[in-house]
Formats: sequence, structure tokens, C-alpha cells
Amino acid sequence: MEKKLSEKIAIFTAPAILMIILGAHFFLPANVLERKVYAPTYVLAVLNIVFLGFTSLLISYIAARSYIRSGALSILLLGSGALMFGAASITSEWFLYVGGGVNIADTIDVSSALLTGGFYFAATLSVLVDWPREMDAFRRQKKLRICYASVVLLEALIVLAAFQGMFPTFYMNGPSVLRQMLAGASSALLFIAGLHILLFYIVNRTDFLFWYALALMIIAQGFLCAILQRSDLGLIGWTGRLAQYLGGLYLLVAASVVVRQRPLEHVLAELLNKPRALYASVFENSMEGIVLSLARGTLLAANPQALSMLGYAPHEVPHLNLKDLLKSEDPDVSAFLRARARGNRFRGELPMVRKDGSSFPVEITSSTFEDHQGTLMKAILFRDITLRKQSQQALRQAYAQNERNLAQLRAIFNQMTDGLVTFDPDGNLSQINQAALNIYGFESDDGIKGHLNQMTEFLEIFDLDGNKLPPDQWPIGRALRGETFTSVEVHGRRRDIDKTWIASYGGTPVYDSDGKMLLAQVCVRDITDQKRMQAALRETQARLMGFFKASSVYMAVLELTEDDFIYLMPNQKAADFFKLPLERVTGMTGRQLGLPEEVVSEGVQILRQCEKSADPITFEYILPYEDAEYCFLVTVSHIPLQNFDAHPRFAVTAFDITPRRQAEEQIKQSLKEKETLLQEIHHRVKNNMQVIISLLNLQSSTVQDEKVKSLLKESSSRVNAMALIHNYLYQSASLSEIDLNQYFESLAGSLISMYKASRVSIEVSADHIKLSMDQAIPCGLIINELISNALKHAFPGNKAGRITIEARQVDKDHYLLNISDNGVGLPDAVYHGKMESLGLKLVRGLAENQLGGRMSVTRDQGTHFTIEIPVEM
Repeated sequence: MEKKLSEKIAIFTAPAILMIILGAHFFLPANVLERKVYAPTYVLAVLNIVFLGFTSLLISYIAARSYIRSGALSILLLGSGALMFGAASITSEWFLYVGGGVNIADTIDVSSALLTGGFYFAATLSVLVDWPREMDAFRRQKKLRICYASVVLLEALIVLAAFQGMFPTFYMNGPSVLRQMLAGASSALLFIAGLHILLFYIVNRTDFLFWYALALMIIAQGFLCAILQRSDLGLIGWTGRLAQYLGGLYLLVAASVVVRQRPLEHVLAELLNKPRALYASVFENSMEGIVLSLARGTLLAANPQALSMLGYAPHEVPHLNLKDLLKSEDPDVSAFLRARARGNRFRGELPMVRKDGSSFPVEITSSTFEDHQGTLMKAILFRDITLRKQSQQALRQAYAQNERNLAQLRAIFNQMTDGLVTFDPDGNLSQINQAALNIYGFESDDGIKGHLNQMTEFLEIFDLDGNKLPPDQWPIGRALRGETFTSVEVHGRRRDIDKTWIASYGGTPVYDSDGKMLLAQVCVRDITDQKRMQAALRETQARLMGFFKASSVYMAVLELTEDDFIYLMPNQKAADFFKLPLERVTGMTGRQLGLPEEVVSEGVQILRQCEKSADPITFEYILPYEDAEYCFLVTVSHIPLQNFDAHPRFAVTAFDITPRRQAEEQIKQSLKEKETLLQEIHHRVKNNMQVIISLLNLQSSTVQDEKVKSLLKESSSRVNAMALIHNYLYQSASLSEIDLNQYFESLAGSLISMYKASRVSIEVSADHIKLSMDQAIPCGLIINELISNALKHAFPGNKAGRITIEARQVDKDHYLLNISDNGVGLPDAVYHGKMESLGLKLVRGLAENQLGGRMSVTRDQGTHFTIEIPVEM
């Protein structure tokens, strides 16, 4: 309580001094302010040494020890500033008693104060930017020596330079502008540093920071007096000196706070009101990690469990900050640090960082307490929860997997094609899927909720014999009674919408580990269409069996063995063939029924061939049996079986075509006789035409008139053209078609011989076209006339030449006949139609009237006749 009161009194000294300074400056008359106050010789120098010099040097020593322990740059800069200020305070005032002393003293004071303020301000910036600590102990000691030695050397250079007059004049019959500016800057820098340390005190609540901050701000006010004073030893000047001496006293208090601090274990033992041994035992043997730190984060101690979890050695702990143990990029760590800065208690989960850089999760508790001097301290307890996190992760994964499984089960439940219904042990509907709703005729489960007995209001269940069942005999009622069953078929009816169906049920109760029923469930499948198809199939099978039994066609189902076949199911017609009862034929083999050995062997081969083929095999077969031959049209098809180990089976149908074959033989015999008769007719017609040709040739030999001879020769060639057709038909296997290629070649050869035109060649190309006799005779006469005409007139003087005959089918409806030569061509009168011979009239009449075609003539390097003939349908 006394401590708090002293702090309250001390903190008011700063504004009080400032008010005194400003009041004196603005309200006292100038003669009062300029009046000098007597000061004994060397008193000012001694006061500076006592109040400012020694205290500042003590502060620099404390800062040096703290820097060796923590490695914080801000501590090193604060110590350097204190060292600079202390050295200046010891040396500057002695120069007041030598020549030019006030200027030298002011130069040393102001210059050193400015550098001191610069050190303090730099320390403030290093804290703001969170400058990293120096972790290496050897390097810390080295940096401390270099820094402090540099400060001493710099102060010595300032003193030497001031004494030698190397600085600008700071004071000559009053302060210079430069001196005022530098003194103001020094005051501002010291005041800012004091404010920043005061902010640290507000956060960390450390007495040392409180007194140190207050001392700097009051010393800064002393430099303000140095700016405002009218006389070096005037009223304001002495006020400034007294302010600085008071600041020195506060520095001494700050130093005493550090000196008087007790070991940490003493503080904690007192705090816990327990003996030191008990505290040490709890601290050392706790299963949780315990870390103790100052409010600003510097670690003081860690128990063995904490060291084990973090991987540090005990001597490394004082060089660490709490931030070194936390994963700073984690948002939860930021929240923890904010709560810690406000002095709030924190409990939660954070990631901590080991010495090797790896992180691990901890459950952490942080609390704030004060030691007996009011220094804020933090106690942090934490435990490694890696295993718990792994267990939670495994639990979350298992839960997620369970959710996925449930989702899959729900999807399966809703997408099942079979209905699924569950009831609780009391008979209340609990779940029903969409397939079951569709079977019962509901769009949703809103209309079917409730107890099983309530469903009788709209639902009726019957057995397959039509007997109405009570609810306890319904499939779900049987499952509720503890029955397990499958394939129970019943009729169902919705009374309210008159919907009926046939369903197959399977049901079972579900029990827990203690044998208590949890639920009863049934699986329902709508088999209405299946039952209808089964009824239709039975009806079809009955019809087919009736047809099979009553058919006049031989039918049987055969089973193939290794070297025989068995009549598994013959019809009555097949049994009648063997002249045995149907019952005896069934199950007998081909050999047992008396079929010849070669018939059985051929039958086995045919069945094996059919087994390899996907399509039925149809063939005619002559069966010798009991001194008779029967001709059958047989169709064999393989019957696929589900049992692959069974012998293959075949469906065989056989039509008895023996009478038809006999009739066909008779018809063939009759046709053969008629073909012989027609050939004889063609032979006789050909012979008669040969007689006519002979008569015409004989008549021609007795006639002297060349014109008559030519007419008789033409008539003979025309008769020869027709005689060749009859001769071809007599010699041909076909009595109705003429092969034009052979016919035209024969006709051309006879004409060449008749007209003795050995130097004329005839080329025939007829594409193996075949015409009936009705079209072949006119074509033959046309070829005869045109070739005869060409041989007589196209090649005068026994000139060599070529005649071409071409016949081809241009489309499905027309033939094209081309006759051309490379002779002299038709005369103009004949070509232009002014004169036409009997031969050309005959050709045009045969082509257009008898054949129904069209003829055209061209003269291009000879004569070309083109005749288009329709295909005879």
C-alpha cells in the first residue's frame, strides 16, 4: 500500500515541475529570473556526480547484465544512453571553474544529452520493429564491450573537442541558437523515451520501468529549463538542475528495485504461501509444462517437463522470449498474445514450437500475478495434446466415414427397387422407402404413418387362396412376433383407391446384444406382373404342348450322348412312326428303336454340327427303315441349357416329304420326255430348213439372171439364220434361251463362207446375253441382213475390212445392239431415206415392229447401226 502511495506521489512530480517551470517563465518578472543564486565552488560538479553520474552509471551496469542475459538490442541501447549521460554528468560541470567554462560545460552537456536521447529513441524503435535478439552468448559479450567502449571513447572525444574549441559556440553572454535547438532536441528525445518506457510499465507493471520512465521525463524537463533560463544560475536554471537531481534520485530508486529483487522461487513460494521446498517439488515434478516469464515475455524459468517437451536446456531459457515458443503465424497465437498484453487470463489450444522448429499442439493456461515489489509476471502451464488431437482426428475421420456410410445407406434405402418397411417393437411404422410407397400407392409417407392396427382402415391383405388375413398374420405382424421368413406371397388391396397387387415378402426382427428387439423389418417386392407373365406362360406352354402332341409333324427333343441320341420327349406322331406306344419311345436311344447304324452315326454328327452353330440347320434326309425309304425335311436347333455339365439337347422337327418327292420324280420324268420331244422337233425343223436352203441353192444354180441369183442367195441366208437357232436349241441343254455370243459367231462364220469374203474380219462381243427364241430369231435376221449388206457393198474390189457386232445390257430394261463396219458407208440416197432396199425395210420392220425397239444409223468412217431392244419380262 505504501508502495502504491509513493508511486502516486512521484508521478505527480513531473507535471508539478513542468507547471513551476512554465509559471516562472511566463509570470515572474525578468529581473527576478535574471538574478543569480549563489552556489559554492564545486557544489554543482559534486551534485551532478552524486545525482546524475553515479545513478546513470549504475543503470548502465544493470542494463549490461540484463543484455548479457537476454540479448535484446533495446537493453543495450538503453545502457549505452545511460553510460553516455552518466559520463557527461561527471565531467561537464568541472569546466565551469576554468576559463570559458560555461561554453565548454554546455557543449558537453547538450551534445551528450542529444546522443543519450538518440540512444533511448533508437531503443524505442528496436522494440517497435521487434528487432531479433542476439542468441549467441559470446557474441553478446563482445557486442557489449564494443558498444560501451565506443560510448566512453565518444564521450572523451566530445570533452576533448569542446575543450579545444572545435565545436561551435554554445554559450557566450547567453545561449546560442544552436545550443537551444540541440537542448530542445535532447529534451524531446528523452521525454519520448520516457513515455515509451512508461507504456512498457503499463503493460508489464514492473517498478523498475515506472521509476526509470519518470526519471527520464523529469531529466527532459531539466533540459527544458536550460532552454528557458535567463541566467545559468538563475531561478529557472536552478529549477532545472533540481529537476535533473530529482530525476537522478528516481534513477537511484529504479536501480534499488533491481538490486532488491529476490530470486524467483522466493517470490513464488511467498505467493503460494508454501515453503520453498514444496514449491520446488511442485515445479520440478509437475506432469505439465510450466514456464514463468516477465510480463514483456522474457522467460525466467521452465520446469523439466516443459524443457523435455520443448527440447531446450535450462541455461538456454533466460535467453528466450515467449514468442520464441509459439507459432506466430497461427491466428490463435495472436489472440493469446492480445489477451496476455491486456493482462487477461487465457485458456485454450495453441501450437507451440520446439527448438528443432517442429510444432505440436498444446492445451495452455496463462495467468498474471505480481511479486512483492509489484512486478507483473506470467505463469504458463501447458500439456502436449498431440495424442488427443490424433484421437480427435481419428474420431472425426471415423465420424465422417460413418456419415458417408449413412449417406450411402440412405441413398440405397431410397433407391432400392424393392420396398423396405420397418416398425418399432410396439408396432408403429418408423421408416418406409419410396419403392414400398409406390407398391402401396402412396406418394409420401404422410398417409401411412401410425400403428399397424390402424392400417386396416385402408389396407387389406389376403393369402393366395383369397382368405383375408388379420394384422398379426400380415408379413410385418409375423416379423413383430419374432418370425424370420422369405418368399411369403400375398395379395394386397387398397380399399380407398381399389388398387390391388401381388407381393412377395421377406421379414426378420432385429435384436440388440441383450436380445431386446430393436425393430422389425420386411422387404416387399411387387410380383403382380411376374404372376401375370407366369400365368400367360403356363397358358402358352399348355397350348404349345397341345400343338406338340396333336401335330402331324414328327417332333422330338433329343439328348446327345457320346455316340447316340435319346428321345427325351417325342410327340405322338414320332411314336407312331416307330409303331410303339409314346411311353416306350420316351427315353429310348436311336439304336434301341432300330435305326440303322449309319443313320445313328450321321445323326450324331449332324447334332454336333448344330451344337457349334447359333442358327437352326434344315436339310433333307432319306431314312431307310424296315425295308422302306422315307424322305424327311428335317430342322434341328440347339436348346441352350443353364447346367453346362448336362448333355446337349436339340429340338427336331421332321416333315415326311416322301409323297412329294415321289411326285417330283414323276414330274422330272415327264419333263425329261417333253425336252426330248422338243429337241426332236427343233432337229426336224432345222432339217426341213436345210432342205429349203438346198432347194434355193439348187434353184439358184439353174438361173442365169444375176439379180434373181442374188435374191435366191439372200433368201437362203435368211433361212439359214433361222435354221441356226433351231440347231442351237437342239444341241443346247436349255430349250428356251439362246446365247447371243455363240449364235452371232456361228451366223457370222456362215455368212463369211457364203460371200467368200476372206479379207473381212467379224468381231463379236455379246456379254453372254441370253434371249428367248421369240427375240433371238428377229435379232438373227437383223444381223443376217446387215452383215450380208456390208459384205456385198461396204468393201468393193475385195477390199479388206472389219465388221463389229456388239450386244450389251445398258440397264435393267434395255439391251443395245451395235453393228458397224469401216467400209465405204451408205449411199446418200439410202442414208437420207430417199431410197431403201428390201433388206433395210426388213431390218427396220423387225427392230421396231417385232422387237418393239428403236433403230438409228450414222455414217462416221463407215456405217453404224444402233438398235435399242427392250428386255422381255
